[in-house]
Amino acid sequence: MYGFIADVHLFTKLPNEDYLKSLKMFLDIIREQDELCYGIFVCGDLFDHRGNNDELKFACRYILELVYNHCGKDNKNAPVYFVHGTFSHDHEQYEIFFPLLSKLPDIEVHYVKHVTSATTHAGHKILYLPQEYGNIDYSDFFKKKYDIIVGHGPIGAENKAPCKSHGYEIMHSVETLGKISTLCVFGHYHDYTDFGNGVYYVGANLRWKYGEDEPCVFFICDNDLNVKTFPNPVAKEFKSIYINSPEQLRAEIAKEDDSYRRFIITANDPETLSTYHAIMGNMKNNDKLTFRITSDFKEEDNEDHLPDIDPDELSQTSSGLDPVQSLIAYIQEKHNMDTTEQVREYEQKIRKDIESDS
Repeated sequence: MYGFIADVHLFTKLPNEDYLKSLKMFLDIIREQDELCYGIFVCGDLFDHRGNNDELKFACRYILELVYNHCGKDNKNAPVYFVHGTFSHDHEQYEIFFPLLSKLPDIEVHYVKHVTSATTHAGHKILYLPQEYGNIDYSDFFKKKYDIIVGHGPIGAENKAPCKSHGYEIMHSVETLGKISTLCVFGHYHDYTDFGNGVYYVGANLRWKYGEDEPCVFFICDNDLNVKTFPNPVAKEFKSIYINSPEQLRAEIAKEDDSYRRFIITANDPETLSTYHAIMGNMKNNDKLTFRITSDFKEEDNEDHLPDIDPDELSQTSSGLDPVQSLIAYIQEKHNMDTTEQVREYEQKIRKDIESDS
C-alpha cells in the first residue's frame, strides 16, 4: 500500500500542533492497514513560503516525524518521496534538509525536482511530474504506461478544470494522465477532487483559509491501487456566508458554530450600513468571525491582510522564471490574481523611463 499527502503548507497561521496531530492521524491510518506500506508520497507544496528560523525549526520536526514513520515492515520506516511543488511555495527549501536527512540512519528519502520515472520496492512503475516551468518535453515519458503517476501542478479535464493555469505554468491533461496510468495523484488544488479514471487531486492536508470548502481527507491505496479515503477531523472549517439583512446577520452570529466564518454583507442604504456596523462592533473580540461589507458607498473588511512581498523572496528564481515572473507567480499564489499583463506593462514602462533617462 501507499500513502499520499499534498499541500501541507507549513508556516501558515494554523497552530503547529494541528500539523502534528494531522500527521500522526495519517501515519496511524497507514499502520492500521493489513498491507505493508511501500512508500509515502508528498505531492508538493510542503512549505507555504520561505521560512524564518523558527519556522524552519518546526519544519525539521515535522519532516523527522514523517520520515521516522514506523509504517514499514517490522515497525521500520517506509520510504518517503518528496515531489517539488509550486516554486513560490517550496522554493529551494528541500535542499536545506536533504543533505542532513541523507546522513540519518534507518530512513529512506527521495526528492524529485524534475520529471523522471522509477520503480518502487513493490515493483510498481511510477512517473514523477513535479511542477516545472518553461518548455518541457514530456512526449517520451507519455508514450509509456505506469502503475502510478505522482505530481504537482494544474491538471484539468474537458468537463472539469477546477484549477486554471497561467502563462508560466504547465497544464497537464487528465485524459492523457488517465490513459497512461492506473492511479494518478496530484497536489496543487486544495479541494479533494476525483476526476474519474483513477485521476485525483488529493487536496490539502488541512484548511487555513476561506474558499476551501471540500472536506479534507487522508488518502491511501492498497497494493492493487484501489483508493481509500478517511476524513481528517483536525481540519478546521472556513465558511463564507452571504448576508442580505441585519436580521440574518444576528441569527448567524447567535449560532453555536465553532468554525471560522466570513460574512459577506451587502448594504443598499446608509441606514442599513450603520446597523451592520453596530452589529459587527460586538464581534471585535471573536477572532473566528470576519466580515466584508459591500455597498454603493464603500467596501471595507476586517480580514487579515496578507504579508508584504519580501524582495529577497522575489530574487529566488527557477528554471524558466525571471524575477518579474516570480513576482507574477507570487501574486497569483498569495492573492489568486493573474497580473501578468499589468506587471509586464509596468515593466515595459520602467524600461522606457530608464532608457530615456540614460
